[in-house]
Amino acid sequence: MVDNSDYYVSVLHNERDGYQDNTPNEGQGIVANFGHVFNPKLETRFFVRYREETLTQGNTLTKYQLKHDPKSNNVPTGRRKDGSTLLGSKTTYTFDDNARLEVGLGYNNYPLYNGWRYSATPQDWRSKDISLTLRYLRTGDTFLGLPSDSSLTFSSTRAYLADVKSHARGSGTRLQETNYTGSRDTVFSLGNELQLGERTWLSSGLSFIDIKRKAQIEYTTGTNTSEFPNGVEYTEHDIAPRLGLRYQLTPEFELFGNVSRSIDPPVTWQLGSTGTPYIRDVRPQKGNTVEFGIRGGHGIFDGSLTVYRSWIQKELLSVVVRQASATQDQLVATSNGSKTIHQGLEAGLNALLWEGRNGDSVTLRQAYTFNDFHYRDDATFGDNQLPSLPRQVYQAELQYRQDSGFYAQLNARAASSYYVDFANTLSAPSYTVWGAKVGYEAPGKKWEVFLDARNLTNERYATAANTAYDARGNDSANFYPGDAINVTTGVAFRF
Repeated sequence: MVDNSDYYVSVLHNERDGYQDNTPNEGQGIVANFGHVFNPKLETRFFVRYREETLTQGNTLTKYQLKHDPKSNNVPTGRRKDGSTLLGSKTTYTFDDNARLEVGLGYNNYPLYNGWRYSATPQDWRSKDISLTLRYLRTGDTFLGLPSDSSLTFSSTRAYLADVKSHARGSGTRLQETNYTGSRDTVFSLGNELQLGERTWLSSGLSFIDIKRKAQIEYTTGTNTSEFPNGVEYTEHDIAPRLGLRYQLTPEFELFGNVSRSIDPPVTWQLGSTGTPYIRDVRPQKGNTVEFGIRGGHGIFDGSLTVYRSWIQKELLSVVVRQASATQDQLVATSNGSKTIHQGLEAGLNALLWEGRNGDSVTLRQAYTFNDFHYRDDATFGDNQLPSLPRQVYQAELQYRQDSGFYAQLNARAASSYYVDFANTLSAPSYTVWGAKVGYEAPGKKWEVFLDARNLTNERYATAANTAYDARGNDSANFYPGDAINVTTGVAFRF
């Protein structure tokens, strides 16, 4: 801290050999911010993030390969980021009545060289966007004689230069160029929290959303024999209301419920890039959600439980229509699906199992998620489950910590089986992965040293999966292998 200023700088370099064959990764970057208080009413903060990376990924495997040859990598793929840059600022002005105005500006430059090492048709991606955010907040007001807090927010992000170009490796012949410049997202939101009574709060909001998507194939050597055009441009206007209620059941427990509408537009490359000589007219996903739950704590316990159900229209669904090979890249297509349901529950429970007089403690943290995402009477797939998402996930961490700074923990993550194709004929195996971590954190958290061991039982499992259309029950290459037993050590310094 210097007078009314403060700063933060973090420099990172990382290297990884990779579990699968021929999958080394390397990166370096810097994250920094600088803040200054001009006077009690005006303050600002600038931030910058710069990152370079070279990434090599392994191909997907069959379930047989997961168990017997998990390091196999016959078709590696590579990506290179020659320098992604994020610049931004946030300035806050406080008025005499304690209302605040926040002004945010952002610039993002995200270049990507996809397929830089192995692909027969590498692609140069350029993505530059600018953003503006304005937020006005009022607290301590009254409405109809009731305590009221309100906010007005305007945000807009525009792609002022965005395109992708592919060429043939070796000859450098240009194959295709697709332009996305001009796409944008603009949102104006109103929010309010009203205290109805001593124990009851009503929160409400309304968002006005303006979405523009523009994708045009400027040049291609391919021939479009599909029903899709070589360019798509549209503007959509939507409204997303929300209404929530909180009730303080007891001093320790709170009940809550929310009803909301969500609008999720596709990212530009989901309309098409360089893999096909056409563009898909993919529209925003829309959903209506109801959720309710309870949170709080008593004695040694604290936690939360939430149950929700969403009715989704035009869900953005992606499918692998062509696996990567030595001569062709993987091809993924995104389209709007028929009506779907997302429902489930999320639960968390923490417990302070023991606490010594000197501050030593033993704690147990747990989290459980149940996911039921499925079609609603789809013409082809009926009520099938949506693929590539575990139905159940459980995580736990048991930690012993000394007041002096030493700590040791045992952790676990378990995931149930799930389908990897829309036809529900092929599933990923369930798994449980154990880990342990020991370390020492110096007083004041000025430095830390740790040793982190993962997958102690050397479980061979799929950490993620492709999404296939119909695997017909065949054991096909759709699974990404999780890392084998591994140990990471590190030292962190904080100045």
